[in-house]
Parts: sequence; structure tokens; C-alpha cells
Amino acid sequence: MILHVVLYHNPQLPPLVREDGQMISIVKMATQLPKKWEQLVPDGAALLKEYDHLPGHCGSLLLEIG
Repeated sequence: MILHVVLYHNPQLPPLVREDGQMISIVKMATQLPKKWEQLVPDGAALLKEYDHLPGHCGSLLLEIG
């Protein structure tokens, strides 16, 4: 099973599709975390940038703020 795990899902983005044409399920974590999840990771943007060198899109779709 392949899952695309995201904090929030932007429904305007096209769906992810496997090579065999099957859609990849999306797991939205914001609905699964405690209400004050931001306190667990105070600087999520900086944390994601640490993973930007990995293959795929780890942190690369993060919007720059400021």
C-alpha cells in the first residue's frame, strides 16, 4: 500500500497516480493530531528544509513565508 501523508491537503492539486494508473490515498495528519500540534514542532518550515536534499518532494513544496 502506498500513502501520501500530508499535514493539510490542497484539493486544487492534481491527484497522485501510480504507474499502473491507481490513485494514491492521501492521509491528512492535521485532523489526527492534537489541537495544539504546532507546539510540538515550533518551526516546521526549518525542519522540512533539513529533508530537502532527499529524493522526492520532502519539504520542496513548502511555501516560503516572509
